[in-house]
Amino acid sequence: ANKIDELELNAVLTTESDNFGIAKTIADSAKRNAMILSMNSMQSITKEDVDSGITYLSIMESNLETLEKALN
Repeated sequence: ANKIDELELNAVLTTESDNFGIAKTIADSAKRNAMILSMNSMQSITKEDVDSGITYLSIMESNLETLEKALN
């Protein structure tokens, strides 16, 4: 939480499998109003996801959007 304030960060990043408990505690403890954003680590991609059109590139593009949001 101190690093969020010290570095003037806008977000706490997590992976999609996280329950967000620790991230929420950190964000709530910071003086800044930090968002909690989730990055896709691709650990939970299923065959159904692939069959529906999800690709490595589409996941990385989504992660890029998340990073851009966190850094703005």
